[in-house]
Amino acid sequence: MEEINKNRKNERRVVECFDTSHNSSPSKQQTKNNLSINSSHLHKHRPQLLPTFDGILQQLFSLYTRHLLVDFYPLFILLPILLTIFLGFGFIWIEKLTILDAKLLYTPKSAFSWKEEEIFSKLWPIRPNEFVPERTFQWERFVYLIINGREKQGGILPNILEEDYLEQIEFLENDIPSRVVTKLLKGWREEILINKLKLNGTKIEGFGRDGLLRFEDICLNWNGICYRQTGIIQLLKRRHELQSQGIEVTFPRANTRGNPIYLAFNIGGVSTFAPINDTIKASLFSRYSFDFNMDYCISVL
Repeated sequence: MEEINKNRKNERRVVECFDTSHNSSPSKQQTKNNLSINSSHLHKHRPQLLPTFDGILQQLFSLYTRHLLVDFYPLFILLPILLTIFLGFGFIWIEKLTILDAKLLYTPKSAFSWKEEEIFSKLWPIRPNEFVPERTFQWERFVYLIINGREKQGGILPNILEEDYLEQIEFLENDIPSRVVTKLLKGWREEILINKLKLNGTKIEGFGRDGLLRFEDICLNWNGICYRQTGIIQLLKRRHELQSQGIEVTFPRANTRGNPIYLAFNIGGVSTFAPINDTIKASLFSRYSFDFNMDYCISVL
């Protein structure tokens, strides 16, 4: 009997030990709950550098879906349509409000550049019949012609001062203005003549009588002769002859001993005979401008 009692006591001890060990280890569900509580606790106390609108948006969408979306389907459909029609009225003034001038679009009204432009236009105004590029600070209507030779093997550009490049450049510079011809629409001739009479006090009797508008009619000129770069082309063609007579064709300015001629505006990619002198050796690019009168403002079609 004593042995039986001892065995029962040992079994009770084993069962008690098993129960205590089983109760001491937390279950998987408890560990998950503890982790979620800890993570939410950390999330609540996490510092926010920038304020967010998550809560406000959540309340807004909740209110919208609870009270409007479910019960008022006609209003939900009709309201966006009415809003689109109302905002669409802005297209009535789209032409009036559209700004195509990049200077007006990207320059603030309070910028000092507008004041500078006003000062320049008062001190050095552009006179269509007395156009001198060196004294011009405003360029509004012009066309640039940039010329370079065809690439050779290895992507090397040829020297446009050699061979017959200058002959072809001279042909292009003369041919383009002769092709600038457009038909005068109804009312253009009368309006242009009125504008010229008001602005310059001059009147051209034969202007547009054949119904055509030519480059000579709208170009910036000096006493009726359109400003062109034919003199620059002749200077480059005859540079060896001029240098033999003591007139140096150097870069960026030629004829520095007399009336200097600025060449950097017309030729680029220039190499010289430096350090011996600045005489032009080669040029890869050439640029020529065609300047148009800024007084004409034709609105009659």
